[in-house]
Amino acid sequence: MVGIGILGVLGFIVFLIMGIISLFRKNGKAKRLFLISISSFIVFLIAALNTDTETSPTSKAVTASNDSADQKDNGQEKSKEPVKQAEEKPKTPKQIAEEVAAEEFSEVKQVAFNAETGNLFIKATGKENFTNNMTRDGLKLAILEVVETVSSSTEVKNVDFNILFPLVDQYGNVSDGSVMKVMLSRETIDKMNFKNFNIDNLDAIADGYWLHPGFK
Repeated sequence: MVGIGILGVLGFIVFLIMGIISLFRKNGKAKRLFLISISSFIVFLIAALNTDTETSPTSKAVTASNDSADQKDNGQEKSKEPVKQAEEKPKTPKQIAEEVAAEEFSEVKQVAFNAETGNLFIKATGKENFTNNMTRDGLKLAILEVVETVSSSTEVKNVDFNILFPLVDQYGNVSDGSVMKVMLSRETIDKMNFKNFNIDNLDAIADGYWLHPGFK
């Protein structure tokens, strides 16, 4: 039908021009040529209407196909949401302790959590300071920061620290050795107000506390 429409347009234009020329020449052919031109235009209109009718179902089919594809995509996105939520599992006490200890201490040697007893063990090297007293207080602050962070996990029943620091023996050799050991139970942790806590009271309230003689 598209081809017939094109012929109709061409016929309309050609016979219209020929009719105008004949009109000026007054050869008596103008009326017949105008009629042919009008007929060609009518043929063009009919072809155009039929073309629209034929293409409409296709357009509807394409639209329906697109809608179906969108619904399928939305369905796939919704189906992925539960998977994503399942992947976002809460961090374990061990993971929490590892992250905060890495920030507070010079080096984290070991972090272990016993799910049966709820005991969290942290072995780390403390950060050096200008004096032994400042180093000692810095270690206490680091311990309290870790305890406050892990206290949000109800699985943790005890927190046990073994803090290392470079020590010089009688021969002048330097090696990491234990300088502070602290153990805090859940009962003690729940009583602590970390915002107002005085670090000088840590040895008094701790369930277990030991300090190297060189840091006293």
